Amino acid sequence: MHCSNLILFFAFALNSVVLNAQPDLRLDSLFLFRSLPLHAQSLYTDGKNQIYVITNKNEIILLNPVGEIVQKYSNNYLGTPQFIYFQNPLQVLLFYPDFQTLVTLDRSLTELNRILLVSYGLYHVNTIGYSPDKSIWYLDETSGRIKKINQSGNIELDIAVSPLSGSKKLREIRARKNEILFVSDLNEYTLMNSFGVILFSKKNEGNLIDWNEKDFLFFDSLAQKIIYWNENEVENFPLPGNLTSLNKIGLISDGLTGINQSGEVLVYHYK
Repeated sequence: MHCSNLILFFAFALNSVVLNAQPDLRLDSLFLFRSLPLHAQSLYTDGKNQIYVITNKNEIILLNPVGEIVQKYSNNYLGTPQFIYFQNPLQVLLFYPDFQTLVTLDRSLTELNRILLVSYGLYHVNTIGYSPDKSIWYLDETSGRIKKINQSGNIELDIAVSPLSGSKKLREIRARKNEILFVSDLNEYTLMNSFGVILFSKKNEGNLIDWNEKDFLFFDSLAQKIIYWNENEVENFPLPGNLTSLNKIGLISDGLTGINQSGEVLVYHYK
């Protein structure tokens, strides 16, 4: 895949930010715009270029695209949160596995409501997915089957997924439109449609940045490179020297953001 095609892919991945825009992806032209000592442990970006940081004190901090702190949310009772990928710019979803609780925040990080998974008959789930139709997806670790529960608490889907059969648990579940992506503890990435049909499955050691249909971007923090792959090809894009030592990265239309080994959040922009 040529670099121009990679630029087009990033444009697709970010098309909810600037329609038909093609962001400049010359990685060697990125410069450090801002650094914030937030003691971050994870970081995510959304379709509006907002940056969500989870700190080592389980605080959620919302940054705008230039790295300014906009809002904070703190919950000292529910443990460590998982950020749930949900394609709704007006809501933020957090899952607290220690207390099996789903928390919904509005765009200002004000808490709207909580859902106890026990109300759905679930008592121990490692992670969940939340699809646009407001259904919950999870792996039933007892049966090893993928299940989908609607808002009424009824099971809409209950299937065995052979690529996940060797996994003891799922590390992450992402939902986008009518597609669900399952990431296993064995680094197996399995893409399924909302009817339970597997589109494809493949292993990758990197952390997922984003995907568009069957095109994926990963970040390998050990090798300090961005990895592109789809069903037919793989291509690597090493980070330049001034961007090395990042543990996690996220995309924004003007560049990228990441966390270094000291827990600082770094925001890079294109020159």
